[in-house]
Amino acid sequence: MSIKKIAEITGTSPATVSRVLNNPSYKCAVPGLCDKIWRAAMNFFYPEYVIETHQTEKEGFQTMQKFLKLKEPPTGIYCANDITAIGMLKCLNRYSSILYRPSIISCDDIEEGQFIKPMLSTVQLPKENMARFALFVLLDRIRGGHKEVIRIELEGKLLLRSSCCRVEDVSQPEYYI
Repeated sequence: MSIKKIAEITGTSPATVSRVLNNPSYKCAVPGLCDKIWRAAMNFFYPEYVIETHQTEKEGFQTMQKFLKLKEPPTGIYCANDITAIGMLKCLNRYSSILYRPSIISCDDIEEGQFIKPMLSTVQLPKENMARFALFVLLDRIRGGHKEVIRIELEGKLLLRSSCCRVEDVSQPEYYI
């Protein structure tokens, strides 16, 4: 949802900063799924715009430093979590003399994202429902219920804040933290 939204907002192909998918030590519940996700991402994004991280603020900062060195950096960025995006915003603050203001959307809706400038656009996850379903499945398995893998889809809510704007609406970047 948010990757499509950032492409719509910026009018271009966005970058993605996500957890390590193409790593043999990363365990995936469905054999081959990580490879399929990685190939799909590579078809949607420019390869230099797909960055694998361990989802920390420090690595978000370092990733933005890499983007700042590109001849044509992305105009939109999707981060797999808020803390990585916050690291990116802090990097943009440190290098505020560079006239580069990508739109950034992430996922989690942690409290810190509401108090930085620009306020972080994010996908608010239904954490209470996620916990309720996890507890239900755990109790069911303890009682000898089903053993199959369960897939549950819950819809998040996109919270568009000031970290996103259309490319043509950008005049002067304003990053403060």
